[in-house]
Amino acid sequence: MEIINFFLDEQIDDKKKKRIKELSKTLKKVGVEMQIYESESGMQMLAVEVDLMKTNTVIEQHSRNAGRKKKAQRLGCITPQEFLQKVEENGVDRVAEEYDISRRTVYRRIKLAKEAEEELFWNE
Repeated sequence: MEIINFFLDEQIDDKKKKRIKELSKTLKKVGVEMQIYESESGMQMLAVEVDLMKTNTVIEQHSRNAGRKKKAQRLGCITPQEFLQKVEENGVDRVAEEYDISRRTVYRRIKLAKEAEEELFWNE
């Protein structure tokens, strides 16, 4: 639990207190609580308490893994040179069928493999 205190320059009226309370109710769902305290001298302070474990849990649960998955990621397990050799031996059609990718993707990968020269990994 982490607590952050903000000292307020101006007095918070009842309308603003109500809005802060509503915001606090919403943020409580993700592990954040807010309260307004008033000291003996009349200074007001906004205390924000953050439950980092709950916040991280909410973030993990709501993170999206959206988008179309790349079929060509399967090519990452061979070096660019091995890919070029496979294309030379088997041809574009056969390689496209083997990796379940389009001919166009094979040609794009050939271009990337030639640019990679002696590197061990694909440049993407």
